[in-house]
Amino acid sequence: MKPSVSVVIPVFNTAAYLPALFAALKAQTLDALEFVFVDDGSSDASPVLLDAFAIEDARARVIHVANGGVSRARNTAIAAAQGDYIAFCDSDDLPQPDHYASLLTIMQSHPGVQLGLVNGWQFQSTPGDLDLTLFTPDAPQGVMSAVALLEDRVAAGNPVWNVYLSMIDRAWLAARPLAFREGMVHEDILWYVELMLADPQACYQDIRSYYYRRHDQSISKKLDPTHRLHRMASYARLLHALFDLYPAANDPRRYRIVRDVAQGVFQEARWLCAELPGPTRRSAYALLRANGVLGLLWRHAADLKTRRQIAKLWLAGLFA
Repeated sequence: MKPSVSVVIPVFNTAAYLPALFAALKAQTLDALEFVFVDDGSSDASPVLLDAFAIEDARARVIHVANGGVSRARNTAIAAAQGDYIAFCDSDDLPQPDHYASLLTIMQSHPGVQLGLVNGWQFQSTPGDLDLTLFTPDAPQGVMSAVALLEDRVAAGNPVWNVYLSMIDRAWLAARPLAFREGMVHEDILWYVELMLADPQACYQDIRSYYYRRHDQSISKKLDPTHRLHRMASYARLLHALFDLYPAANDPRRYRIVRDVAQGVFQEARWLCAELPGPTRRSAYALLRANGVLGLLWRHAADLKTRRQIAKLWLAGLFA
């Protein structure tokens, strides 16, 4: 039987979390599913666990590839998908039993909707240990333009990029040149902005059916200086790519959305810089300056406060 929904699941060295994920997937109330796992060159027990699960559950398919990053893994899974709809899951998260059924109901109950969205919870070790939702309670529900939904969420300071809260019409997606870009931190931000600005008809319902695992250990403490600078370079590519989407003269509304998204990315980059030890921090500032990111942000800054922040980083980079 052809599946109604293909669930895209990239996996890289998450063997510790896979048993709980497998239990959550087996508990799904929707039967017409396929789970498309892409093992991204894992070096732990993930490949063995995935192959064993595929034998146990006929809905699971496993594709083993050399390590190429989460973007390539997701693109590979989407290309292999057979369902009418595409959904997502991260391998350390836990979809609740009704998650994919709820998304499919949204899609099938609203003819013409190409993008369905629900809500979810954050957790650390046990579902329910944090009282934090992903979409805030003020998010508008019902059928609407995806551009309008993105505009509202960015303005509210709640731009949720979590692809795993979404379901997309596969035929609509296949007709557009949308792919996760490789070699980029927070690749889901750029992909989701591109998706939403393509303006599918969207429908959001505040159904809290997904548990997103929040890892609190600081990235800057986990990575050595070389990897930290690589991450900053990736932020630079992300910011350039965002502004390449919609020049101001072509579409003022979309430009404002992109500008505000980029502002949020810039603030996250500032936070990462601030956590770095002195020499590496100065090198990160210099990297942002040399890559033209600070000049780009200066030209597109929406207010004086942002320009002051940019100027401080620019000056810091001079003395790296």
